Amino acid sequence: MIYGSVLFLVNRIGCGYDSPCERAVRFQVFAVLLLANLTGVVLLTLRAPVFSSVKPSYLLNSIPAFAVFLALGTAALEQKRGAKLILAGIFGIIFILVTLHVLQLTAAFNFELGEY
Repeated sequence: MIYGSVLFLVNRIGCGYDSPCERAVRFQVFAVLLLANLTGVVLLTLRAPVFSSVKPSYLLNSIPAFAVFLALGTAALEQKRGAKLILAGIFGIIFILVTLHVLQLTAAFNFELGEY
């Protein structure tokens, strides 16, 4: 996601009449959305510096920006074989960890099929 954000900024700063610039202009709304939400969360934190005042749901409307920047970064790294293997490993590890966590929660709550 960070690499996709950097690619957006690099393509936007060196803007001419080429295709990367036109593509960057289409993604400006996502940068504004992400910056506005992060600014709001930071200002809320400065106003009331209590951990419970900032809720994760305040950033839920930034999910489209996160997804676009993650896709841009992944697409740019996809052409490099080493980076592709590293990304596959990272996403595989995340998948395994999430699966183990769901299994742990299921075992902790002692759910069985057909019983609630």
